[in-house]
Amino acid sequence: MKSASVHLLLAALALSSVGLAPLSLAAPAKDESPLPAPLSVRTINPVYPLDLLLQGKSGWAEVHFPVEYSGHAILSNPLGSSDPLFAKALQAEIEGTEFMPPRRNGAPVLSSTESSSGFHVSGSTM
Repeated sequence: MKSASVHLLLAALALSSVGLAPLSLAAPAKDESPLPAPLSVRTINPVYPLDLLLQGKSGWAEVHFPVEYSGHAILSNPLGSSDPLFAKALQAEIEGTEFMPPRRNGAPVLSSTESSSGFHVSGSTM
């Protein structure tokens, strides 16, 4: 294997010396431009936590999550909520959502984003 690498390097040097191929031994430059957020393709509505619905409680939740190459959210992490049950409901929604991950050079890349949701019962306050 090492011998093949040496032969390839020698061939590149020979071709570059006669002007037939550019000599570039450096790794290609990485595209460091910021990625857009993944787009949701198919969403489900969060299920209102039954205990909080029966109590007439409204609230909110916010989660951060990475989106893998396949477009599925993984390892969501609650950033805040008015009640932990609202955060769990939003996490379940995120896990059921399908995303279109951003692409770099035509290939899907890992990315992350945040989502928030309000939960409201008619006639109640937060």
